[in-house]
Amino acid sequence: MNDSKHPLILPIFANTSFIHRAFLASLFLALTGLIYFNSLKNGFVFDDQHYIVKNYLIKVLDSQGLWNMVSSFYVWDYLPLTLLSLSLDYWLYGLNPAGYHFSNTLLHFINSLLVYQLVLRTTKSGVGAFWASLIFLVHPVQVESVAWISERKNLLSFFFFSFFLFFFFVSNLSTRGNASPFPAFIFASLPGKNFGSDSSSPAGPLRCFVCKQTH
Repeated sequence: MNDSKHPLILPIFANTSFIHRAFLASLFLALTGLIYFNSLKNGFVFDDQHYIVKNYLIKVLDSQGLWNMVSSFYVWDYLPLTLLSLSLDYWLYGLNPAGYHFSNTLLHFINSLLVYQLVLRTTKSGVGAFWASLIFLVHPVQVESVAWISERKNLLSFFFFSFFLFFFFVSNLSTRGNASPFPAFIFASLPGKNFGSDSSSPAGPLRCFVCKQTH
């Protein structure tokens, strides 16, 4: 007799969850490549000249170089995490713009998966999560952030804020809403203030913290 709380699962469906995740990731990866592969042929444009080609900060990836990124403003911005990611690209690709475009495209793909997880966590709807993340992935509003290398800061800011929200939801669900928001708040605030990807990064975690304390 089968326990009604644990229905029989046929062996062919034993890995359905893994197969579903693998299919989703493969589909999104294929769509990302299909939409943005043309950007790999693009060169450096506009602010790319300042942030990459003429940027001395990204061309030295050692302890002193890291300190210079963290302690310096560049082109009126304080974005050391963005500079670090560009420095890693410079170490990998030199001044070949295709590599930088590839990194932006990969970040956008990862962000679309984070959107899927966030919507799934909040709505418990796999269909809703699929369509929300699919729209996020293919929407034309994303083109500037993905195809323009200097807009790496937008992609990184979204990544850290989304990762914070995911951590926030998981920590609260795992403790039935009694988890302290401080670990997640600190984790998400650091990228904005101390290893900044975008100057507005701390605002999102702060709003969630206030919401947590007032409800």
